[in-house]
Amino acid sequence: MDQTSQNGAVDLNSRINNPETAAALNRLLDRIDALEQAVGSLTDAVQQAPGLMAMTGDMVDNVYRDAAKRGVDLEERALQGLHLLEKVTEPKVATQLQQLLDLADQAPGLAAMAGDTVDDLYRDAAASGVDLNQRATVGLQLLNKLTEPKMVEQLQQLLDLAD
Repeated sequence: MDQTSQNGAVDLNSRINNPETAAALNRLLDRIDALEQAVGSLTDAVQQAPGLMAMTGDMVDNVYRDAAKRGVDLEERALQGLHLLEKVTEPKVATQLQQLLDLADQAPGLAAMAGDTVDDLYRDAAASGVDLNQRATVGLQLLNKLTEPKMVEQLQQLLDLAD
């Protein structure tokens, strides 16, 4: 039990010797040490802040000057970027972009399906005795001949006669 002095105050010695009090004081001392370290780190950061800000400002100035030398107006680009961001984030545009991204996700499957369809058509034509490679080659040769300047001129003369 606590011992009391003549003036009614709790005897300090008995409180200090109490194990609970000693544990609480140790916790407080540990917290004070941690606070001292944090304040020291914060003080260091505050002391370095002006130099860091000046360095950052110099870096930004250098980037700005280098861009200007290349003919790039960073302020104009930033404003254009913000304008573009505003447009892209409009609900209607965002929905359309999401649909486009969803379609892009499906593109490999759609391409495979289209390839399978072309393969099926090619096999069907071959089964019917049609050589699509040969026909494509002949068609390209004919197109090449028909578009030669001399042939175009002769065809134009024929068309003029028909009028």
